[in-house]
Amino acid sequence: MTDQQLEFRALTLRRPWDQAVLYAGKRIENRNWRPWKSVLGKLVALHAGQNYDAHGAKWMLEQGLYRPPKSSASPTGIVGVVRIVTALEHSDDPWFFGKYGWLLQDVRALNTPIPCVGAQRLWNVQGPVLEALKQALLEKPRPRVEVDPRQATFDW
Repeated sequence: MTDQQLEFRALTLRRPWDQAVLYAGKRIENRNWRPWKSVLGKLVALHAGQNYDAHGAKWMLEQGLYRPPKSSASPTGIVGVVRIVTALEHSDDPWFFGKYGWLLQDVRALNTPIPCVGAQRLWNVQGPVLEALKQALLEKPRPRVEVDPRQATFDW
């Protein structure tokens, strides 16, 4: 990703949904509102919030989509970037179940999460966090490792 954006918005997801985007091929983010036109086609920071959705984690495993990490092994902060392409109102994708499914592309996990507090809706990444994000995007990405959920044990 060679984008040299001067500013970044971020989107906070409850854990482990962020991990499903980064490592399980989840390319639909479900929301009750359309993404702002100003972010379409741009990279957006993916923020893993403090809250862990245990019911969502169980659903992912039961559907055979992903074996999410336990809460204690799931990082918080800015963990990656995605490009928001459009908002879908219908999709056969197994990850789609919202009013609007934001179609994600160019998904990239950061090598090291950037600690910061998130916010609701889309929010501005600023100051030292923005500088750390820009620096992180210059690093060579680590190879992706995806886990086969059929060979996983689930032990919260």
